[in-house]
Amino acid sequence: GGRAEGREQAGAMSTARGGVHRGGQTYQNKFAFKHNKGSKKTARILSIQHQGLCNRCNEKIEWRKKFRKYKPIKQPLTCRGCEQRNVHRAYHTLCHDCASTRKVCPMCQGDRTGTEAEVDEELRGARQANAKEVRQYSTSLRERDRRRLLRELDSGLIRLYKKEDGTMFTKRYELDDDDDDDDDDDDDDDDDDD
Repeated sequence: GGRAEGREQAGAMSTARGGVHRGGQTYQNKFAFKHNKGSKKTARILSIQHQGLCNRCNEKIEWRKKFRKYKPIKQPLTCRGCEQRNVHRAYHTLCHDCASTRKVCPMCQGDRTGTEAEVDEELRGARQANAKEVRQYSTSLRERDRRRLLRELDSGLIRLYKKEDGTMFTKRYELDDDDDDDDDDDDDDDDDDD
């Protein structure tokens, strides 16, 4: 008798139908989000590189960049490790030095796995392109893209690699954080002139 009474009470209290899915979300997107093509701010955000993150944190940052949710910091933040204002990347909690010495992700402070291994995997089977290959690759680009590529190659911001199958790809490298801050200040001054 006790079991039957328990079932009746449980059935009488709950009105929700358990385990039944009711279809998709109410407001389905008709088309995917696209960035504003000419936005300097979006271009600057997309060019920011985060190094030493674990896979999960890296995916979070990339998602924020993809959907224009990423908000760069304007002033360095305080590191939770050394208590100095050394954090130069948004969403990080540790500075680069503390994260390197502890061998943890600077964002979640968890075990960092994957990102550096993925970079090595990406470059495995590829070699840096020589001058002839760079010229050959640059002829297929628009004039402004070609000049930008050559300018960034000269300054060391990017490197051009060639895979074994013949495809070419670029890898962006980060300069010192102090240089990035100076560039941001210059951009802010340009906005004031308009």
